[in-house]
Amino acid sequence: MSCCKVLISETINTPYKYKFIISFMDKDNRECNRINIYTQNVYLKSLHKLLPENKKEVNN
Repeated sequence: MSCCKVLISETINTPYKYKFIISFMDKDNRECNRINIYTQNVYLKSLHKLLPENKKEVNN
């Protein structure tokens, strides 16, 4: 079973305002991969549609 976790945080004293951390397992479920995304502006209309209903996890 694979899992996906999305963490959204607001940063202080940096050139960007928000940081997204997306963690997910590889297709063999052996390694956890992580992507960091930095941005000035965020518009979240329907994040819940990006993740499967039973795997949804969003943290602020």
